[in-house]
Parts: sequence; C-alpha cells; structure tokens
Amino acid sequence: MTLMLIAACQCFGQTYFYKLDYFVDDNGIKSKGDGRTMYVTFINGRKMCYKSDKSGNIYLRSNGFNLVKVNEMVLKKTNSKGIHIYEELCKSWGNYDIFSEEYGKYWAAKTNGFTSYHFSNDFSRLNIVSEVRPSGLKDDTLVWVRISEESEGEDIDMY
Repeated sequence: MTLMLIAACQCFGQTYFYKLDYFVDDNGIKSKGDGRTMYVTFINGRKMCYKSDKSGNIYLRSNGFNLVKVNEMVLKKTNSKGIHIYEELCKSWGNYDIFSEEYGKYWAAKTNGFTSYHFSNDFSRLNIVSEVRPSGLKDDTLVWVRISEESEGEDIDMY
C-alpha cells in the first residue's frame, strides 16, 4: 500500500503557465518579448521540471528516428538568494555509450549550448539561460513571468 502511494505521488505534478516578458542580451540590453507562452510542469517535489502542455504532458519532438522528450530539467541547487537553478538532465550523459539515445541528446545539447532554468523563490519568474556554445555564440536570456491563463488575452502592457 505504501509503495503504491509513493508511486502515485511522483506521477502528479504542478503545472504553471508563463509568458515571455523580455529578452536580455550579453550587454544587459532588454527587448520586449514576442508574446510566446509555455507551460512548465514540476514533478517529484519540484526536483524536476519540463516544458509541457496544459495537462502536464511532456513535449516530444522527432530526432529523425523517433520521438524524444524535450528539456527535462533537474534541480541542481537553490542559491543564497533563493533562486532555484535547474539544469538539463542530459548534461550528465556524456559518458554513455556513443550509440545510445542519451549520448545523442547530450551531444545535441552540447552543440547548441546547454540551458538552465532559474526560477524565483516563489516560481513567479523564470530566466532561461544558455551557456556559451563551442562556437563561442550564446543565446539571449529569456525572461518569463507566470500568469494565469485567464489573463492571457488581456492587455498587460498598461501605462
């Protein structure tokens, strides 16, 4: 009975709705977000999260051979300012068999630059931060704010 209860608790998660507020480049210059939205679901007592649909189902994409999970993130640490830092799960897969799916995900992410999710203490804000790629390029930091789905259609850019 206890084992069933533990397994059931790990299956349920908390899903939040976020809207892209703005971009920040390497020089700290902000530019307005483009209106994108996304869901992020937390599982295992917020030890993991991933991009999802409204119901908490993880996004899958094709790698040309099969469907693979997108952006599974694992809690790395909470810093002294209360920022929760999640890193890509595949970041630790560099030592897998070269022909494994895990190794393929690792090298794809390494080539594109690993990302990390930085959540505010109350999970109301999310910064998606990219590492510098081997090519020396780095994506802008994406700054997201949690909103309710009901406010999605409202004009939140009031003067």
